Amino acid sequence: MTKKKGIVYQFGINDADYVVQNCLYYLRWKHMLRRCYSSQFHIKNQSYIGCTVCDEWLIFSNFKKWMMQQDWEGKELDKDLLCPGNKVYSPDKCVFIDKEVNLLFSKKNKHGVRGVHYSKRLKKYGVRGSTANDSEKKSRYHGYYSTLEEAKEASNQVRRDYVMSIASKQKDRRVKSAILDLIR
Repeated sequence: MTKKKGIVYQFGINDADYVVQNCLYYLRWKHMLRRCYSSQFHIKNQSYIGCTVCDEWLIFSNFKKWMMQQDWEGKELDKDLLCPGNKVYSPDKCVFIDKEVNLLFSKKNKHGVRGVHYSKRLKKYGVRGSTANDSEKKSRYHGYYSTLEEAKEASNQVRRDYVMSIASKQKDRRVKSAILDLIR
């Protein structure tokens, strides 16, 4: 059993008056603290080095109160969609988003664009990505191109269409706007 009260990751204060072992609010709070304050976590997730939690949210009950007012079920806590580059988890900067929204921000590859790869066998650049019509959320091929520029242009169009489809599904206008900023 998890202790009722105590310090979590050196900074968090668990002030719950109940056993938090299976509390979904507590688990989200604890994972947020882990991303910010666990040197073990930072070994494999270096992009979280330097991230912090605002003073208000260092107290579990404050985070829980905020989370209870959010549309959070089945979603991930995000700190930098609404404010790109943000490193502080706080009520005014955080939002819960679908996993597919979070994946929109994956890193570009060595060609400087998502979804482009070079086929040595074909000696062409291939474009792969999800589209608005992909009901299974699986990536598919969109063709091969002779030049990297052609492939980038095709990949960017596929990505714009996909981003538009994701944005159109969002209920939270802040999330929708932030997603659309990706293609502006």
